[in-house]
Amino acid sequence: MENIKFDTWVKDRINFSDDDKQKCIRITNDIMDIAVEVRRNGILSLYGKIQEAGDWSVYKDKFVRKALTLAIDSASADELKKIMQDEIMEKDSKGTELLKYILIVEGVAGIIDGNSMLKIAVDLVPYFGENYFID
Repeated sequence: MENIKFDTWVKDRINFSDDDKQKCIRITNDIMDIAVEVRRNGILSLYGKIQEAGDWSVYKDKFVRKALTLAIDSASADELKKIMQDEIMEKDSKGTELLKYILIVEGVAGIIDGNSMLKIAVDLVPYFGENYFID
């Protein structure tokens, strides 16, 4: 399910600087860590992680917590995207914040769909640009 309204909204704000991208590398790594956790221990294992979130934990982020809670509550990837995309638009996010939110939504949607880590990474990398990871 595509959200044309969201896609158009993002298209107008999609110019991420290299600094924005660099700041969001960590969230991509965090999404990969979450995918590993789910593969090893199941989606319900995230409930404990959310409850025990430390100050420096990705699970402390309210947006991440909401996305993961929807996943734990058996939302489909399409339902998650719709709910979280509406929230992103409400926040009127730009730059680093927008990129971070998009990466979280796409990553968690991939986890819900049962995608491999490689597939999730392949889906996230285009947001950084085709040459971003090439030296």
